[in-house]
Amino acid sequence: PNPASDMFRIVGPVDSPGPATFELYNANGVLVRKSSLNESKLVHVHDLPKGVYILVIHTPAQVTHEKLLLN
Repeated sequence: PNPASDMFRIVGPVDSPGPATFELYNANGVLVRKSSLNESKLVHVHDLPKGVYILVIHTPAQVTHEKLLLN
């Protein structure tokens, strides 16, 4: 997992043929953040509890899942 504490940056797909979005889920599968994603997005997470989260990035071409550790 990628560690973070206050914020993390998502670098969006520059060559995406359409809009991209991201979703952040906690360990229980509850959606805690969702937003559109352009070239880059700074996501503030200082208000979320410590733990493991799943980051899902949707583009027209693919869906990517990454683990994120908030500490």
